[in-house]
Amino acid sequence: LGMGPPTPASSQVLVRVTAPALASVTFSVKQTGVPLGNMVAGLAIPPLIALGSWHYGAWAVALCCLLLAIAIEPLRPTLDVERRGGSSRGLVASLVGLLGPVGLVWAARDFRRLALVSLVFTAMQATFGTFLVVYLVQRIGLDLAVAGLVLSIGQLSGAGARVVWGGVADRSGRPLLTLAALTVGMAAGSASLAIAD
Repeated sequence: LGMGPPTPASSQVLVRVTAPALASVTFSVKQTGVPLGNMVAGLAIPPLIALGSWHYGAWAVALCCLLLAIAIEPLRPTLDVERRGGSSRGLVASLVGLLGPVGLVWAARDFRRLALVSLVFTAMQATFGTFLVVYLVQRIGLDLAVAGLVLSIGQLSGAGARVVWGGVADRSGRPLLTLAALTVGMAAGSASLAIAD
């Protein structure tokens, strides 16, 4: 529920203003927000935990989310131009409306393949961001702050790599081959981390 809405919402805004020849790199830059946010969390949350408990880190993240929501609310009317007004539809009609796009994606072969690949990429990103610090502390034996730094370095690298790979996809004209290469790279990186001591 948390990861689902932001990507289509931001993509809807960007697709209106992005030249097709720059689509991959533009959307790659947009996607750097996730690893950059994780990088900041990897640097900031371990010291907060060291000050007291994990509750400090959770409250800090919640406060940041609230402040961001308040900060961007004035921009919503100019960015959310395709939003329909309030609806009096019932719950069932709303759920059908919500699931309608899923049916459209599943019915189109190319969209279905892209959605399934995106699922794997998202699962990899979520797993890395969620469990790397725990893995490094409990399995490898690193200090919490050092593990947070490792996460931050990984996230910063991921942010830069997204832009680079978006550029490669645009310049080569072979975005599917680029995705295939990234899939192999993610598998190799995961296997390397799993056998690390």
